[in-house]
This record gives sequence, structure tokens and C-alpha cells, in this order.
Amino acid sequence: MKRNKTRGRGRQCRPGTCLVRDAVIRPLPRRSVTPAGDRVRLQVGLYAVYLLDWLTVFSKEQFLVLRLEDHASNVSYTMHRVFQFLSLGPLSEKQMALMTKSPASNARRPEDRNLGPMWPVTQRILQDFYRPFNAKLAQVLADKAFAWRKT
Repeated sequence: MKRNKTRGRGRQCRPGTCLVRDAVIRPLPRRSVTPAGDRVRLQVGLYAVYLLDWLTVFSKEQFLVLRLEDHASNVSYTMHRVFQFLSLGPLSEKQMALMTKSPASNARRPEDRNLGPMWPVTQRILQDFYRPFNAKLAQVLADKAFAWRKT
């Protein structure tokens, strides 16, 4: 084990395994949100970090941010919103049928499917880690659903 010297906290952890929320502060060079090792992909869920970067260049009105679970539960409504946002005009029934034919999903990679379900302790650690980022995202988007409090 090596000693993690982040802000003098002196936590003990194995290299590449510490979740150090305080180290992820804006503005961010990309390496700040990329943990050591390629098996842990914590940076993928830091939506607020990336959105705040984009908002320094583009206005908020140029973004349509959707949640996968909302899309999965009502593909027709989501696609209607996307087409409306992009000013593409209404979808025909045939176009909508083609788009809604396959369900939305967020599946594990094939090589990870045999790992089994996530341990409850791991789920709690991840929820604690992402909570402030999700809260910030909900604040930026003015939509409490993006806090993901029920997941």
C-alpha cells in the first residue's frame, strides 16, 4: 500500500483504487479525472465536470441532456424531444417505428458479464463518490432527476 497524500489526509490505499472526490475540481486537465489503471472508469460518470467545460464554450440552450432511463422508458417521447430540439420536424409513424424497434440499453461489456451483480458495499461507495457531481449536474440543468437520488 502507498500513502495517498491528497490534501494531507494520509489515507491508506492501493495504487489506482482511492476515490478522492476532493481532487476533482474545476478547471480540470483530463488526467485529473482519469484514475490510474484502465479497469476503473470513474470519470465516465462525471457528467457535471464535462458539461461545465462545454458550457464555457457553448450556451446552455445548445444542449439537450437526456437520461438513459427516461429514454428507455419512453423512446417515442425522447425521440420527439430530440427531433424538436434539432428543429428536424415531426417524425412519421414509420420513422418512429424504426427508431423504437430496438430497446435502449446500457449493457455490460461481454468480458465483464460473468462478474455477477455489484456488491452492496461497492454500490454505496460509488453512490457516495458520485453524489456531489450528480447534485451539481442537477443544479446546472435545473432538474432534480439528474441527482439520481433513487439509484
